Amino acid sequence: MEGGEEEKEAQQTKKYKSERAVYHSNKAACHIKLEEYQQAIEASNAALDLDPSFTRALQRRAQAGELQATFASMSQAKQDHERVVETLKIELGLIQPKKEEPEPAQEQEEEEEQKVAEGADRSSASTSLSAESSASSGSPKTTVEISSQNRQDDIREGRRAEYKPVKLDLDEAGKKKHRMMIQTSEQALRRMEPRLKELMEKEKAEMLGMCRFFCFSHARMVLFVS
Repeated sequence: MEGGEEEKEAQQTKKYKSERAVYHSNKAACHIKLEEYQQAIEASNAALDLDPSFTRALQRRAQAGELQATFASMSQAKQDHERVVETLKIELGLIQPKKEEPEPAQEQEEEEEQKVAEGADRSSASTSLSAESSASSGSPKTTVEISSQNRQDDIREGRRAEYKPVKLDLDEAGKKKHRMMIQTSEQALRRMEPRLKELMEKEKAEMLGMCRFFCFSHARMVLFVS
């Protein structure tokens, strides 16, 4: 009975988050129409915090970043559009998900969790007396407790949960919607490529100009002192 209530509550929470994500995504679309691109990015982020699988919000963040027209915003927009295309193609079954290599930090964390789990197994195999003694003095954290703590740390530090796409069983309307979104992002990527190169060259020129200015100022100061 309790399990059924917990499952029902989890479904209601998921539905609530999904509806809120749609609200923030629509808000982002309004900000784009009003040329309020930073607010659009913030609204898209709010939607993705609630539902990391909401590809429409990711695409709207990319559109806002492109329209901001800075090198940093367009670089992020390019990454977002690429992620949109990859995610939707995986959900359509056109490509397979990439096998991600575990990062060194992740490997170390997994090794630590394994050691803790092994320690917990050895502790549970001890006598009842030693188990009671361990309970009174504080037993080691289990892998489940560590994972729960890691999730709490992610929430506290503002790290967004990552959505790992899989192939979906879509109807024809859903497939059509996916293809249209893929087309939109691919067109944006082709459109952004020359603009990004132009902005990169401009940023390089500005940095070079600043370096020359500081070098010239330093040389003059040295001559003045000498």
